[in-house]
Amino acid sequence: MTKKILLVEDEIPAIDIYEKVLGKAGFEIKSLTSGKEALSELRKIKHQEKARPDLILLDLILPDVNGIEILREIKSWRETRDIPVVILTNYKDVETEQRGEELGANAYIIKTNITPPEIVGIVRKYLN
Repeated sequence: MTKKILLVEDEIPAIDIYEKVLGKAGFEIKSLTSGKEALSELRKIKHQEKARPDLILLDLILPDVNGIEILREIKSWRETRDIPVVILTNYKDVETEQRGEELGANAYIIKTNITPPEIVGIVRKYLN
C-alpha cells in the first residue's frame, strides 16, 4: 500500500524537489501551500471527510498561519495526533525547536542542512 505524505510548504521550488524525490521513492504526495489550506485539510481529516496521511512534512514559515499553530492543532485532535510530523524549515531557533518537540513533532530539520535523498531516508524512518 502506497504511503501518503501531506507536504505543507509555500516555496514552489522546494515543493517540486520534494514531490520529485518522494514520488520516485514510491510515496503519494499531497502538497498545500498555505497554513489555511493545511488547517482546512486537517479539519476534513478530523471529520473523516479526507483520508489520513501517513506522515506530515511541515514548514514553519508560511504566508498566513505559523507552522507551530498547525502542529498544535494536529497534536490536539484525537484523529490526527498520532500522525508523525517532521518539521522542515530554514528557521533556526532553539526556542522554536523546543516548542516543536514539546508539541510532539518527530523531527526538526533545517532544509539547508539536508539533501533530498536524506529527506527520503527520514520519511522512511518515521513510517517504519
